Amino acid sequence: MSLQKIDPPLSKPSGFVAVHEERGIYLGNYCGIIQWSYSDPQGSAFAVVFPDKEEALRFFEKNFKVSYKVEMVPIIPSLECEVSEHYVTEHYATVEDCVGVGLFGWDWGKRENDEN
Repeated sequence: MSLQKIDPPLSKPSGFVAVHEERGIYLGNYCGIIQWSYSDPQGSAFAVVFPDKEEALRFFEKNFKVSYKVEMVPIIPSLECEVSEHYVTEHYATVEDCVGVGLFGWDWGKRENDEN
């Protein structure tokens, strides 16, 4: 699994990021820890992009015991990842993608010598 820039970037919103009023943007789930841009962004340079609102809401209902009230914000993701064992292409939004649609960015712990 490797992230690649979409070239050329999509020209219209093709997905949605989930935003919680108090926790920020949903960045993913790592080892059972739910990562949000406000509360625990360390190591998460990208936000999960859901293909549509309904799928995102089903995801939150199915995977989390706590009911998260999230707003779905349309976005143009700039990264894709081909998950070969499932033959699925997933999209991710960078901090810059999120800021570009009016959301707050987050500090994910990038070091000065990091290239990406």
